[in-house]
Amino acid sequence: MESSSLSENRPSSSKEQHAPALPPVKKSLAEDQPGSQPSKSPITTNDPNIVVFDGPGDPEDPQNWPDKYKYLLIGLLSAMQTMVNLGTLMSTPAVPVILQSLGVRNNDFYTVLLVAIWELGEACGTLVVAPMSEYFGRLPVYHAANILFTLWTIASALSQNVQMLIAFRFLTGLSVASVTLDATVVGDMFPVERRGTVQSILGIAPLIGPVFGPTIGGAISESISGTIELGFVFFFRETYKVAILQRKTKRLCKETGNEQLRSAIERPRGFEAFLQKGLIRPARMICLSPVLVLLAIHVSVIFAYLYILLTTMTAVFERNYGFSTRSAGFVYIGIGLGMVCGMFCCRYTLDRFVKYRKAKSRTKPEDRLVPMVAGGVVVPIGLLVYGWTAQMRAHWMLPVVGLAICGFSVATTLISSSSYLVDAFGIYAASAIAAIITLRCVAGVVLPLAGPALFAKLGLGWGTTLLALVALAFIPIPIAMMRMGERIRNSSKLQIIF
Repeated sequence: MESSSLSENRPSSSKEQHAPALPPVKKSLAEDQPGSQPSKSPITTNDPNIVVFDGPGDPEDPQNWPDKYKYLLIGLLSAMQTMVNLGTLMSTPAVPVILQSLGVRNNDFYTVLLVAIWELGEACGTLVVAPMSEYFGRLPVYHAANILFTLWTIASALSQNVQMLIAFRFLTGLSVASVTLDATVVGDMFPVERRGTVQSILGIAPLIGPVFGPTIGGAISESISGTIELGFVFFFRETYKVAILQRKTKRLCKETGNEQLRSAIERPRGFEAFLQKGLIRPARMICLSPVLVLLAIHVSVIFAYLYILLTTMTAVFERNYGFSTRSAGFVYIGIGLGMVCGMFCCRYTLDRFVKYRKAKSRTKPEDRLVPMVAGGVVVPIGLLVYGWTAQMRAHWMLPVVGLAICGFSVATTLISSSSYLVDAFGIYAASAIAAIITLRCVAGVVLPLAGPALFAKLGLGWGTTLLALVALAFIPIPIAMMRMGERIRNSSKLQIIF
């Protein structure tokens, strides 16, 4: 499939790389920049040695691929994320049983750590996955990560003690690429006015994980996962335009004998340059970009609340309502349904608001944050409903409603933030997403460890009230970013060469 698309428009000489093809490409590259050119050397429109896409209709440009093929890739990515969520959450209600089978009894620390350690692995892995995808391209990173993910999942199933299980779950989380790269693939293939809808579609399948993860068996997950990965190998193509142009440059150098040809978007040359610049880019971005810091704080708090609920709700429903471990697994459907509602909220607001803004004046990346404001407002309500109704042992459906509200907040926050980062940071969106994921995963590991102690000390009602008060303090963050985010990003004092 790839070779045929490349040969359809193969230039016979370097003439096709002259100025006529450059203006539209230069415009698209400018849209992808977070404020600076990725190459230190200037790119001029009259340089015949600059390799670009062959006009706005070039079939090598992922944005020109057929929609059917694009949505096939989105379906594969959604299925992969579903498997990741299943791996994270399917064992959550049965953690006490798993620990007993490994010789550990009544240990709250291991109960929380067995779930949260996955997120610590993701936090470490994303710092490598993102810059590698910006250096080598999306495709080889996906393939390598999928192979490692499969191996570590099998090793987890064969663990003989709790230490082995925790170590292999960490390595499995370390090998996850889809969490970091899926949103960037949407940015690679779709124009700005369609990204919000596609991002929401991409989000619906992964949200099935929290719904069915705690209620299905590992054997089903593993068999489905193998089929998905096989389809991924056969159908997926490189989507990162930097890697595509680099590959095209090498091909033309070989065909024409012109060694002066260079890509319109150059990557650092040499593995040493990659180590010095690529691997530290997520850290530089989170340290030097105020909008990333604000977004990371907000996303991390919401994500940590999700894991506090996931690691404690089984015990709450078993103790307060007499649910069995199996019955408690079905309670997770509440969070899952809330997430699906949040996805539909994003589906019907993200692109519509962008088109509305574009018709009135102009659009900006901060327009993607509207659903996040709604999610920030409702999460304190969800926490209060869940905590107090469960403590008073009201009908079990009432705390499930509270959990659904919290799930709505999680979905709107994660989908909105991913859409914003893709629009705001262009070709470096993977590193920006990696920076956010690292902090949110660390929060998802550390804060849930305090969850059992918090509820034991204050009780479920007052414990969730404290969490709700903290959440109230973070409501102004997305509102402030919508009002001042563009000004901060474009400030001359804050322009950063990533």
